[in-house]
Amino acid sequence: SLQATELLDTARVSISGRCDAVVIEQDRILVVEAKSYLGLPENLPPDGERVHWAQSLLYAALYVRLFQPVKPVYAVLAYVAVDTGETLFLNRQVHVAGLDEFLSNSLQVWSKLALSARDWMRQRDATGKKVRFPYPDLRDGQKRLMKEVVGAARHRLSLFACAPTGIGKTMAVLYPAVKALSHHYIDRIFYLTSMTSTRLAAEKACADLRNAGMKLRSVTLTAKEKICLQPEHFCDNRTCPLSLHYYDNLPQALNELLTVEAVTEEVLREAAQRHKVCPFELALDLSLYADVVIGDYNYAFDPRVRLARFFGNEDEHDLLLVDEAHNLPDRAREMFTARVSWQDIRETAAAVKGRYAPLDLSLRILMSYCEKAANGLATEETTIETLEKSMRAGDVMLSAGFRAIRSRPASLNSLINRVTVDCRTLIDMGSDLQQRRLVLDTYFSLLFFLKVCEEYAESAYVTTYTSEASHDLEISLLCLDSADFLWQQIENKHAVVFFSATLHPMSYYQSITVGREASQSTECLELPSPFPSENLLLMRNTQLSTLFKDRTATVQAIARQAALAVTQKVGNYLIFVPSYSYLKMFRPLLQHELVNSAPRSERPPIKMLIQKQKMTDLEKNAFLQAFSTYGNSTLVGVAVIGGQFSEGIDLVGEQLSGVVIIGVGLPQLSPEREIQRQYFGEKLGAGFEFAYQYPGFNRVQQAAGRVIRSEQDRGFVLLIDERYGRPDYESLFPADWNPHDINDEQDLREELKDFFG
Repeated sequence: SLQATELLDTARVSISGRCDAVVIEQDRILVVEAKSYLGLPENLPPDGERVHWAQSLLYAALYVRLFQPVKPVYAVLAYVAVDTGETLFLNRQVHVAGLDEFLSNSLQVWSKLALSARDWMRQRDATGKKVRFPYPDLRDGQKRLMKEVVGAARHRLSLFACAPTGIGKTMAVLYPAVKALSHHYIDRIFYLTSMTSTRLAAEKACADLRNAGMKLRSVTLTAKEKICLQPEHFCDNRTCPLSLHYYDNLPQALNELLTVEAVTEEVLREAAQRHKVCPFELALDLSLYADVVIGDYNYAFDPRVRLARFFGNEDEHDLLLVDEAHNLPDRAREMFTARVSWQDIRETAAAVKGRYAPLDLSLRILMSYCEKAANGLATEETTIETLEKSMRAGDVMLSAGFRAIRSRPASLNSLINRVTVDCRTLIDMGSDLQQRRLVLDTYFSLLFFLKVCEEYAESAYVTTYTSEASHDLEISLLCLDSADFLWQQIENKHAVVFFSATLHPMSYYQSITVGREASQSTECLELPSPFPSENLLLMRNTQLSTLFKDRTATVQAIARQAALAVTQKVGNYLIFVPSYSYLKMFRPLLQHELVNSAPRSERPPIKMLIQKQKMTDLEKNAFLQAFSTYGNSTLVGVAVIGGQFSEGIDLVGEQLSGVVIIGVGLPQLSPEREIQRQYFGEKLGAGFEFAYQYPGFNRVQQAAGRVIRSEQDRGFVLLIDERYGRPDYESLFPADWNPHDINDEQDLREELKDFFG
């Protein structure tokens, strides 16, 4: 361990570190810094990486400062090949005076940033302790939520908070978070969200705190692919002009952005262009100086992209604010699922053909495995058994175009391992690949498959083989339950607030987010709606079934009921249906009933909007924009529940007068969903509930939550399905749901007439 102290003009700086080796020879001293590498040694920079030399020279300077040796000192870089152990040595003789000057200059540069950070922290703390809540009034429930957030931050706890729509969740968690930050209960705030709308809400909340007088630096992280300014280089550090001189240009970029308090995607793009640096890497480096980091869930939880500088650091204790937390379990299961696509393998093989013979061969063998597996899926035979010798016959689940096994695919792993080694060699050869992005994506997908198989795949995993068409195959290490993995990443390390309007039933979300056992050590809070109950009319029709076997028999009556509900008052409405196939059957019937249901004396034109299965951002925005016009005619939007229009959209006031929900939102039957049902049935005794009922009811709650978004909103929700009258569904209703039963058309007319007046 080496250390030194430097007295600068404005500070006393101590620096310490542990170098890899010091070799004292008869006529010289070698201070060694070792670096590992993959690939061919000739692809290393001939004179070594500048940043590596800087580290080596710092250790040499510390050694000289500490021991004042008489012998000549050499700084040495040792590049060690990970796969072969082959080592390349580079060395430089260094002069004592030059080393001392290098150390002093380095500390001067660093201390400038450090002192700037210290001064900023003092301003932030002082203003953060004084800042008042930035809005005129506290809504019911906000104060209680804020108190719980401070407690979680102070004691490094995990809190699950179910806070209804309209309570002001964003500021109710961010305001106490900055108070905790100002008192140094935490090192940093991460505002994590899966949706653009909530990311923008977090940015606005930070701006409101600044307008209230607080010094607060926020950085928004954007996906690498989206913010990239040189996509043609595919993150190739050897050719990308924004990477080649990144560390030379970084100090100026940092110095500029450290004067900016709200560093958004646009700010990063412009600064990166000016200073010729990678905007994504710039955002990551700048985040070290941020008070609030706003980004996607994956920056904290995804094993492929989680930020090791924060979440791999045992000394870092942050507060994670997880917005729309009901979405995290599904996202996390996907994060820990690895997939291999036969099509990607074929396309990669075509792209690299003839470039490197060993890779051509290993890819052909892997494609042969995929072909045999795909052919087997087209029959009733368990062909997978012949490919995976260690698999037992009883481990197989069969259905059309689908197989699942509980064991790891050892033979496949061996083939993939060979391909990754050969692929890495080709990449390191620096070949001018026309489809470099495809090759890199395939390479990293295969590497992740190996990582998941070795580090994660145990009881919460199955291996699946899926084929939906000939010459189409996907092999997955399917994660059924990510709770243990998430809990390992946060337990005793970070404070976390999981919050959403629909964390109900709470025990379910605790179990699938951190695990049933871990949930015993978490806190939970459920808040009532802050708005008058008379603002929402909740109705249910339990006379009609939407079970698959009954749909053709009941769809006409359901269309009539829905049309009647949306024609009692001129306004904008949303009707949610169970699936696209149901939508196809329902649409013409609804069109007919809308004409017949409107009163003849006052029949304004009715416009219908239909969600398409695949919509561009432009089409989605046009769909939503139509709701900004209201009052003169009726607009009826028809969408599939669980889709892009049942969550994360704000239609306030007269933009939305009511919602009709057909069915109970159950996810579509699939082999993967059935495996999940079996898994949770065996583990928790609640297979159907965890795989189907609870996720479905969350969709219902989200769709219903579109109606009341503010104190002024008034509207209705009509639930149509006989299951809403069953005790198991009634037990899921939030406390402020008091349904009015609708037995016939007259009931519906009277309820809506009384409500709207």
